[in-house]
Parts: sequence; structure tokens; C-alpha cells
Amino acid sequence: RRHTRYWRDWSSDVCSSDLSLMTHTHAPPPPSPLQSRLSAARARTAPFLHRTPLRPSRRLGELAGRPVFLKLDNLQKTGSFKVRGFMHKVLTHSEASDTGLLTFSSGNAAQGLAYAAQRAGIRAVVVMTPGANPAKVAATRSYGAEVVFADSLEHIAATAQALATREDRKSTRLN
Repeated sequence: RRHTRYWRDWSSDVCSSDLSLMTHTHAPPPPSPLQSRLSAARARTAPFLHRTPLRPSRRLGELAGRPVFLKLDNLQKTGSFKVRGFMHKVLTHSEASDTGLLTFSSGNAAQGLAYAAQRAGIRAVVVMTPGANPAKVAATRSYGAEVVFADSLEHIAATAQALATREDRKSTRLN
């Protein structure tokens, strides 16, 4: 009761213009620099990527004690989230169109770079290990990348570096 009386006393001192200010919502704050960069990247890559769904996971939510959502990037072009980063990098990398692109991977990154380079009309070279999954090799080639095999997993980075600096195959290395 005392609290109610205080409210009535306080509210009688407030003029109507103050109440209207208190009841109107304010404009949201301007986006942070990071939010602006993320929005720009999303807009830049949107024509080349699927919009993949978010789905709630009841079981993980129970384990975490709060709602958990899964981003189904396995439905993305190339079957992985890796293509998002490579697509953005290819579209914003000015040297790439002159030199081509190179990475080393025996999996999803190989396909991500190959797809992004193909969509941008840029040459791509991917260094893989001899034991790479044949389906991954075929998929990477199907996106237009040249596949080069390193002698072993231990030599994959060195092989990529050597290719990136050879004059006849000079490439910008992306990892």
C-alpha cells in the first residue's frame, strides 16, 4: 500500500509530455562495426549460397538446460559451412582473380574453395593427400579445381607452399 501511494504521488508530478516520452520506444542503437561487416558479408555471398535452416534440438536443449538450435549447414552447397568463408574471401580478395587460388585440404575446405572459385571465375588448385576420400576428390574436381596430390600428410603444407610460389602456377594461398 505504501508503494502504491508513492507511485500516485510521483505520477502526479509528471507532466503529460514526460509520460509520452516514457511510453514511446526509442530507435534501436546503430549496428556495431562487427554487425555492419557481417551484414555486408551476408549480402555479398547470398546469391551464391543456400539459406540453411536453424532447427531446435530438444535433446541438446535438455542437456544444456536452455534452448539449443542447430544450423543445418550440411544442406549448404558442398555440404559444409566452409563454403561460406571461402565465398566471402574469394569475392573480397583482389589478388585472386589475377593469380588463382590455392589451398590444401582433403575434405570440406577443398570443396568450399573449389566451388567459390568456380562461381567467381577464378582458377583453383587444391593440394590433397594420397589417401583422400575419392568422393571428396571427385567433388572437388567437379567444382572445377585442379587437384594435386602431396606425397604424404606431413608434406601437404610444403607442397602447397611450393606450388603457390612457382612462376608457372603462381597462386594466392587461402587456408
